[in-house]
Amino acid sequence: MIDKKVLVGMSGGVDSSTAAFLLKEQGYEVTGVIFRFHESESFFRHWEDAQGVAEKIGILLIQMDFRKEFQEEVINYFIKEYLCGRTPNPCPVCNERMKFKKIALKADELGIKWIATGHYASIVENSGSKRLAKGIHDKKSQEYFLSVIPQPILDRILFPLSGYLKSEVRKIAEKAGLAVSQKRESQEICFIPGDDYFQFLKEKIPDKIFEGDIVTLEGKKVGRHPGFLKFTLGQRRGIGVGLGKPQYVIGIRPETNQIVVGDKEQILRKKIKIYLRNEFESIEPGKNYRVKIRYKSLSQNSKVLAKDNQILEIEAEEEFSAPTPGQLAVFYNDSDEVLAAGDII
Repeated sequence: MIDKKVLVGMSGGVDSSTAAFLLKEQGYEVTGVIFRFHESESFFRHWEDAQGVAEKIGILLIQMDFRKEFQEEVINYFIKEYLCGRTPNPCPVCNERMKFKKIALKADELGIKWIATGHYASIVENSGSKRLAKGIHDKKSQEYFLSVIPQPILDRILFPLSGYLKSEVRKIAEKAGLAVSQKRESQEICFIPGDDYFQFLKEKIPDKIFEGDIVTLEGKKVGRHPGFLKFTLGQRRGIGVGLGKPQYVIGIRPETNQIVVGDKEQILRKKIKIYLRNEFESIEPGKNYRVKIRYKSLSQNSKVLAKDNQILEIEAEEEFSAPTPGQLAVFYNDSDEVLAAGDII
């Protein structure tokens, strides 16, 4: 007999709500859990929405508070990365260290085998093991952010929305009478009010943000910046430097509080180094893979030049645009299955 108990991570949004509904329709014994990860008045609104959905479809909803751990594991990481001149990617870190880990632990406590969320991604079988892969909704597919989830947790995940488009999910929710069917999507980074991360950093670490020089690679001063944490490699807008042609951030120097600017050609790279965080399949030197260096970019055919423990060096057939330290590089095969993931260094 197939174990039909599942714990669904819910947020009060249409995706997780529809995921819970679909699993209930498929005969699963569904329990919902919603986490409070950070200080935000909006949590109570999301909690009420999730409660309404739980009552509508007839499931138990559990609330858990992990604000302290989220601060330590995600927010502190976020701040530290910016202080080091890197551009953090908090969603994969949250998925790895908090969201899926906490759902799995709660499922264990309740004696529940399966866990599920409303992410747009697929789980496929490959040579007897489960693999993460793209969902059919290419523009919404979230496998990039899920690529650091460890295999033991991946083995028990269900993604009910893998075969649906966002528009279809809304229609399912509306037909099911879920009040959240037309609810707006959440902001990019859940703990950043108004998506203004620089303002967030100024409030959290005001004693560590100072004005500094904007310089060229040759050392010529061409402007001033309000704090190097406001910038990311490859950035063009908001630099405030006029040199007769578009300027891009080509370097961040925390030790001297400088931003280095240059031409677009100076942010292009064929070779990059990656610190491996997760391997579903061993990445081998000499082999070619599809590598994606940011969520909304296309993957590039790339060859692994060297592997030293967890450090990889790869070379792409075509130049990457602004490979950014701190961001994820995700390795795929030709079937859009995730093979590995790591941080650009």
